Amino acid sequence: MKNIVLSIFAFFIGMLAADFIPLVNFLKSINAEFMLNKYIVIPCLILFILLVIKQNHFIANYTDEFVPFQLSVLSLILTIVGLYIFVRIMILGLIILIVSSYWSKKTVQQYYPEKRAIEPIEP
Repeated sequence: MKNIVLSIFAFFIGMLAADFIPLVNFLKSINAEFMLNKYIVIPCLILFILLVIKQNHFIANYTDEFVPFQLSVLSLILTIVGLYIFVRIMILGLIILIVSSYWSKKTVQQYYPEKRAIEPIEP
């Protein structure tokens, strides 16, 4: 669950980096314009993506599912390319990050279910 929350935070920080107009207007209305500084937003975005990659790598170490880890690395590459070329590529990368986080959560639930059904033993 922590991984999904981190990826959603990365998505919203990516919206700040993309200068999403409604979000920018909201931050200006509450006098939080310091959050629009690119020198703060871009390192925070990369940090959150790296935290998600670290968690996906940890999950990939004890399961045999490497696709979420590979998708999160792909999202980092797309985000960096999207920052310099085209913002929609960055948004696509952040959506892929959310998908990889959800996938890794489902992988963990598959390997370690929360509740196991206890069936009665018949004589």
